Amino acid sequence: MTTVLCSSFAAAVAVWLRRPDDWIVVRYRLGRPIGEIQPRVLPSSLVAVGATCLAVVVIPSTATQVALVALGAAGLFALKLRRGARGRADAAAFRAEVARVVRSASAELRAGVDPAAALHAATSDASSAWTSVHAADAADVRTALQAVASTPGGESLADVSAAWNLAEQAGAPLAVILDRMATSIQAEVELDREVAVEAGPARATARLMAVLPIFGLGLGLLLGVNPVAVLVGSGLGVTCLVGGLALACCGVWWIERIVSALDRPDRVGM
Repeated sequence: MTTVLCSSFAAAVAVWLRRPDDWIVVRYRLGRPIGEIQPRVLPSSLVAVGATCLAVVVIPSTATQVALVALGAAGLFALKLRRGARGRADAAAFRAEVARVVRSASAELRAGVDPAAALHAATSDASSAWTSVHAADAADVRTALQAVASTPGGESLADVSAAWNLAEQAGAPLAVILDRMATSIQAEVELDREVAVEAGPARATARLMAVLPIFGLGLGLLLGVNPVAVLVGSGLGVTCLVGGLALACCGVWWIERIVSALDRPDRVGM
């Protein structure tokens, strides 16, 4: 029983860690550049897996082993939620930075600066994601922009790269095009903020309902009852624990899927 539990838990975690992000899958199906795929191996996740498997092996009670596996799975689910929230925040922040860089480059062009120099000046104080663009010469600007476009939140840079090519080939007014693109990207940024504000209460409510049972356990301990011993020490208690955790995780997951429908496909965090 112990071997089966440990093997199943480790296999599930391995699949979760190696599964590509949703935005990578979407961009691959759309034929857009993906860029370098970073591994999903999180130190905290690996520590949680190791600690849970060790505890399952050391603790002899089968009921307690099942409870530990269930708690470990719920903890990994919480880590995934946190990672998704951080990914959405990073994408929104980078999209705002893209709007600022594009508008700054447009201003430099209006001042009579060479296009490549204008882009270098606009990215001089930007984040490290722009390193390739800042270091690129005039011939490599389009390629560098395409590479940065693979960063979540930088999708609009693919259009900027196309506009750059159009300006080079047909002599189109690049400053005017970049101005309009910056306005469009800024509108997306504002939409991001509105979606985050509207989705915040729903996400907060789901998380609050998921953690309320913990306060119930604490209240039971204060009243002199030991509900934890019942939940991890008996078959019926473990069944209630596993069922409760499963329902809580399913509820949070369902709310996340509903709220994520408001997001663009490449920003879905769950």
